[in-house]
Amino acid sequence: MGLLAAVELIYPFDSEFMVRALVAALILGFCAPFIGTFVVQRNLSLVGDGLGHVAAAGVGLALWLDFAPQWVAIIATIFAAILIEFIFHFSKSADTALAIIFYSGIAASITFAGQSSNQGQLQQYLFGSLLSITWAEIYVLAAICLIASLAIFLLSKILLSVAIDASSAKIAGINTHAVHVVLMCSVALIVSVSMSITGLLLVSAVMVVPVMTSKLLNKSFYKAWGFAGLFGAFGSVLGLGISRILNLAPGGTIVLTHIGLFILATLLFVLRRWIRQHDHTHPIDEQYIGQQIS
Repeated sequence: MGLLAAVELIYPFDSEFMVRALVAALILGFCAPFIGTFVVQRNLSLVGDGLGHVAAAGVGLALWLDFAPQWVAIIATIFAAILIEFIFHFSKSADTALAIIFYSGIAASITFAGQSSNQGQLQQYLFGSLLSITWAEIYVLAAICLIASLAIFLLSKILLSVAIDASSAKIAGINTHAVHVVLMCSVALIVSVSMSITGLLLVSAVMVVPVMTSKLLNKSFYKAWGFAGLFGAFGSVLGLGISRILNLAPGGTIVLTHIGLFILATLLFVLRRWIRQHDHTHPIDEQYIGQQIS
């Protein structure tokens, strides 16, 4: 990475720590919505929050036992992701599964962190420390994001068919339970490696908000899927730059930037719908008005 470190970029990316932060923001900004599209499609937008709290519990346990926090968080979130899917499978209630994991994660993180002499370090993982990220952490981030994104890409058609009509997918011989486990584990990996970037409490926003933005502006699912990653990367880099210029916390600024882009997309969607409704030279497309993704 010496070459990247030596690249002369314009302000606010003119320092090596900003170059590292820029690379990390690009990777997570693209991959989180790339995977999050299928989470939103399955109406599990809050799953990232639940897994984030489990990852926090893993960090608390690691700090207590003096282990590597990120690897313990990865193991904890994968276990929780599989557990969520099994609870959902047997209870048929996503709310029940998420609530159990959500509150268990909060309780465990408080309990474990309270036993550690490094309690203050937990805050670093809850809110992120993007500007202090190292190249070694970026290597891990890139590798795990690549694995998770590749799994989702290879299963994209199956995941979409299951999300649209799970019953028909089962009749067609698709093991919907196994497919959901793969999706949940991919989300768990993204959540656990984002600790140093947006923090465990904010990663769900990066995974979901760019997807919502893209859905507003694209009718086709595959267009919305592709643009979700682009919006995610753009919003993350823009937020990082704003945080440097205004001397703000990077993680929170990135999330607020994504929310700002979503608000702009909403205004554009409303304006475009109004124009179509009042354009008498073209028939009103009612399906377009009521549907963002086909």
